[in-house]
Amino acid sequence: MRVIHVVLDQAPVHRGQAVRDWLARPGRRIELHFLPAYAPNLNAIERLWKLMHEHVTHNRVAKDSLRRFSAGRPIDGSGLFGVA
Repeated sequence: MRVIHVVLDQAPVHRGQAVRDWLARPGRRIELHFLPAYAPNLNAIERLWKLMHEHVTHNRVAKDSLRRFSAGRPIDGSGLFGVA
């Protein structure tokens, strides 16, 4: 019988008693391999979170900043910093 190898991070939900109980049942073919406690270079999802964070949160202007810098121009940001 072939074994399924699953690589996981150290999240508590992955190491919980319910998971261990389920894996201990007869006939389970899954073997868990845990990443080191801090290994963002080994955990692909961490690279995705970094990219998402950069593209979603960086280079954004909050409405408060628009009010502060717009100097009477429309609050929607048109004309902000000389850009029409």
